[in-house]
Parts: sequence; C-alpha cells; structure tokens
Amino acid sequence: MVEVTIHKLETTEAISCGSSGNTSSVSSNYEIGTIKGMDPKFYKAAVKGEIDAFKKKGKEIETMLTPNKNTILHIHLTASSVSETFVEDILGMCPTLIVKSNAKGETLLHIAARYGHSIIVNKLIDSAKGFSSGQEMTLIRAIRDDTKDTALHEAVYFKHIEIVDILTKEDPHISDFVNSDGETPLYVAIEREYWDVAQKILDNCKSPNQDGPNGRTALHAAVIRNNKDMVSTLLTRTSVNQADENGWVPLHLAALHKSPDMAMKLLKYDRDTAYKRDKKGRTALHFAAHYGHAKVMETMIKYCPDCAELVDENGYNALHYTSIGGKPVAARLILDNTSLSNLYNEKDNNGNTPLHHLANSTPGIDEDDEDHPLLEVRSRVDTMAFNKQNQTAIDVAFDHTSQRHTSSSQAKSLGHLVKKLRQIGASYGGRITKNKKQKEARDDSASRDQTNKKPKEDDIDRYIDRVRETNMVVAALIATVTFAAGFTVPGGFIQEHDQPHKGSPILMHNPAFQAFVITNTISFVFSASAVLFHIYSLPDDNRDECATYLLVAMLLTMLAMVFMIIAFGTGTYAILGVSKALAVYYLVWF
Repeated sequence: MVEVTIHKLETTEAISCGSSGNTSSVSSNYEIGTIKGMDPKFYKAAVKGEIDAFKKKGKEIETMLTPNKNTILHIHLTASSVSETFVEDILGMCPTLIVKSNAKGETLLHIAARYGHSIIVNKLIDSAKGFSSGQEMTLIRAIRDDTKDTALHEAVYFKHIEIVDILTKEDPHISDFVNSDGETPLYVAIEREYWDVAQKILDNCKSPNQDGPNGRTALHAAVIRNNKDMVSTLLTRTSVNQADENGWVPLHLAALHKSPDMAMKLLKYDRDTAYKRDKKGRTALHFAAHYGHAKVMETMIKYCPDCAELVDENGYNALHYTSIGGKPVAARLILDNTSLSNLYNEKDNNGNTPLHHLANSTPGIDEDDEDHPLLEVRSRVDTMAFNKQNQTAIDVAFDHTSQRHTSSSQAKSLGHLVKKLRQIGASYGGRITKNKKQKEARDDSASRDQTNKKPKEDDIDRYIDRVRETNMVVAALIATVTFAAGFTVPGGFIQEHDQPHKGSPILMHNPAFQAFVITNTISFVFSASAVLFHIYSLPDDNRDECATYLLVAMLLTMLAMVFMIIAFGTGTYAILGVSKALAVYYLVWF
C-alpha cells in the first residue's frame, strides 16, 4: 500500500473592523489525512484479471482501495476485457465486495450496468442473494451519492437493453426511482429516443414512474420526439392533462412543435385538454396561432371550436395572436370561419382589437407581401374601434412608427398599411389620446420644477460651473506644458553628422531621462483625458451623470499634476547628473 501524508496547515488572518481599531482573528484550517493508494502490482493484476496475485490475500482484498475507494473489482469492470471467472473467484474469496461502494457511491452493479456486462450483472445479483436475505434488492436499488442514479439509470444512459431487461424483471419497482435531475429511467429512454429500451421498461413494469425534470412526464417527452405509437402507449398509463412548471400540458407542446397528428391523438383521448391554460393563461390554440401552425389550429377547432373563446392574462384571443405574430395563414383560418366571428372585434385588457395589434406589430408590409386577411373588406370587422388610449388602428400605426427611427422602406410600408386600412374603412380617430395628456402633464411638471427651483440649488449650480471652468483650464495647461516638454527634451538632441542616431536625445540611455519621458507621457495622457471628460460633464438633463464625469475629470487632473511634478524632478536630475552634490541638494529641496 502506498501512503502519502499531508500535514495540517493553519493560517490566521486579522480583520480590522471600522475605525474603532477592533480586530477579529479568523482561522482557516486545512487538514487532509493520509491518502492511501493501491499497490501498483495489485492494481495491474486487477486490470488484467490475474487471480494468482490475490489467492493468498483473503479478506485483506477488501482493504485494497484506490484514493476514490475503488476496489479491485471496480477497477476490473472498467477494463477493456472483463473476466467473469475473475469476478466470481474474487467474490468467493471476499463476498463483502458485493456491497462495497466507492467514494461516489457506485456499487459494482453500477459499473457493470454502465459498461454493458450483462453476465456480470446476473452474477452480482445471484451473489447478493447468497450474501444475505433481500440483499439483491438493496444492491439493485442502490443510488449514487452525487447523481442519485440507480444501476437502471446507468443501463438506460448507454442503451444496454439486456441489462434493462434483467433489472426490471428482478425488481419492477426499480423504474420508480428519480435521480437528482428529476429523471426516471423511462423518461431518460424516451427523451433520448431509445424506443426499444422504453418499451422494455413498459413491458416489465406495470406502472413505471414517468416523471421528468421541470414537472414534465414521459408523455411530454414522447410528444416532443413526435412518436405517436409511444404516445398511444403512454396515454393509458398517465394523465394527458398533467402540466409542467410552465403550466404546459402535452397538447401545448404538440402545438409548439407543429404536430397536427399528435394534437389529434391527444384530443381524441381527452378533448378537455384543449381548454387547459398555462401560467400565463395561454392555451395550445394560442401557441398554434402565434406561430402560424394552421393545421394544428384546424384540428383543435374541429374538436373544440369554442376553445377559441379563451383569452390569456392580457385578454388576447387566438386572432390577437395571429396579428401579433404576423401569421396571415393562421388568421385566415379564423376569419373564414363565420362561427368564430365573435373574435373579430374582441378587445384585450388595453382595449386593443386584433386590428390594433396588426397596426402595432407589423414590421413591414410591402406591396409584394401577402396582406394579413384583416386588411380585406369584411363587414363584421369594426375598423373604427377605439382602444383605451382613444386610438384607432391608423392612430396606432403612426404612433408605433413615431417611436422608432423610420427608414425609407419602413415609411413605404407604413404608407401601404395606412392605404389598406383606409380601403377597409379605417380613419384617424381625432380624439385627444391619453399619451398626449400624459406628455402635457410631464411638460407642465417639468416647467413647474424649473419655476420653483430653490435659490440654494442655483448657488450650487454656479459653484459647480466655476469648479468645472477652473479645472478645465488647469487640465488644458498641463496638457500644453507636457506636450511641449515631450518635444523639447532635457539635454537636447544629437547634432553631429559623424555621430550615430542623429536627431535622437543625447540622454536617451540615462535612467533619469527615461523616467522623465515616461512620467511626462503619463501626465499628458491624464490631462488630455481630463479635458475630454470635462466636455462630457457640460450641463445636461442628467445631472447625476454630468457630476460623475466632472469628478472623474478632477481626479485625472490631480493625477496629471502629480506626474508632471515627477517629470520635472527626473528631467532636472538628468541634466544635473554630472554634479551629484548639486543634484542631491536639488532633489532634497524639490
């Protein structure tokens, strides 16, 4: 056995509390005991399945563990070649390994199920039966500590149908276990489209748990994967109206995934599912209308025509959704059905009819595009309906366009929309809208605020202006001086023609001169930045933002001044470097 000892490490950190000077001591202890590893000789023997290395060890085999507490059988079952005889012999020598789990809580059955060793799975179950009464159930139902997966989960993940068959026949209730992600083995199989594995679970388990994550069931997963046969099988074993965390029943998902055949199957089984609303009040018909899935809508209206009357939490019906989504085909399905004419002029919570929504949400109606059927002449459509903002559809169209930057193409689209609205009898409302009233109220309030402004606030504003002007002058002056110093360097330039690097500074290799160049450059950058921030800090409606820019500018100016002083000192020292006494005397006074 290999042992590595890590000693205890203790650190103490003092933390100051406020200005009172009180301190508290926080100790952090890190202690790891002796880490035990398996002897390489036994590890290699376990991988190869060499039984001779362990014949004289007996129960000592149980203590042979890796750092993650894997036994020799854990190691062997993960090898590329597995010997059933080796497993059987080791269990005969040390039967307690059958219940031994590693640091993750994985038993030998987990490993065997994961890697598809069906013969080993049978041997492990038989060995557990001989170990003690009922031990095989404990082994089969053992779960991992981190993921809560059973051996059946492992077999399903890797599509080992033979092991699924063995485990479910041995314990039909093993399919009821849910892992830490909320998944049952049946849900995992259907979500991954392992249809033969799912069918095997259904065949061997009379009532398997179908739960999945987010409140969904295996039926939700089967609808998403569009397997009609599996849906038919599951419908007799689960509720078609069980909703997930969003409040979506399987029919919602059929509408989302554009599956009219699936919708028909669900509605035939229970037509009441068409009236189920999610947490926002939306039915499956709302979903189909919004995304323009006309075939799904047709199926739903055929079986449940009155479900079209339902509205969501905003008061939107199915026709509203066709206008919001801009789906002419779905809208035509409703508008051509005279029995649904009660939807034409229904108003939502803000008083908007479907025509209002069309005017508000249509991004670009072009003459070459198909017009929404609401823009066709229909005697039952109220083209002059007003919403709660006192706006008609044309008012909404202009109001919507004025709130964004209008390009030439958008202006053309607006003109086409207004033209179509006029053709079906719509016109401007002419009323004072609530938007205008609110704007006037805001303007009046702003005017009163300016009139009633206190003299103290005026004094503060004048003071801030003086500070801004003074600081800006200082920043500009520093920028000018440092800019000039950058080109009029101390010591001058090399002028002789016979000297190398003609035009370069004479003191360019002097450390003090180099420090001068760096600090002078930093001072110039800070002062120039301060001037820029002063420009941003000019008086504006947003006083807080202007004040922030001013504070940053003042800080940059102070930093520029500090670096300018350092540049002056280093530059002077570079010139006086030949006279050390004079240079030191100067720096002391400086």
